[in-house]
Amino acid sequence: MKLSRIIKNRKAMTPLMIGVIVAASVVAVFFVIMVATVPLYKKEVYVSVREGSIQANSTDNKALSFKVICDYDDGYLKRIEIVRGNEQIGYRVVNYLLTKNVEKYITLEYLYANVGVTPADQIEEGTNHLLFINDDTYKLRIFYEDVNGNRFDPLDYEFIYD
Repeated sequence: MKLSRIIKNRKAMTPLMIGVIVAASVVAVFFVIMVATVPLYKKEVYVSVREGSIQANSTDNKALSFKVICDYDDGYLKRIEIVRGNEQIGYRVVNYLLTKNVEKYITLEYLYANVGVTPADQIEEGTNHLLFINDDTYKLRIFYEDVNGNRFDPLDYEFIYD
């Protein structure tokens, strides 16, 4: 049957209209449920270091640079640690503001060595600064908190210092 005949025939129009009304109601209910539940989802903050951006930034084996981005909300990069094997050998307390969706280039001129854990040949004499070994594998561990002070699990990124 052609659509024009269905429209002219009022008795045939009733099942068609009922179908359209039911379909519209189902879509409306779906949107109402989504509007009610989406705000209840837990908001996650995703902070990441750009892959391949961790690199040496000096000739004296002390400086480190990397690019970090927060793609959910503003927050603060609070602490940076260097892990070799399973031991934290260096750290630096920082307070970098990260703006949503803006990549920030971080350069650290030095990190502090953990005395007693870090081998003596990796500590700069007289300064307690960590010295990296070229072509050695390390993990960069970053600690982040949002603008409300909520802290998140640290994130690890493996790199080779060169």
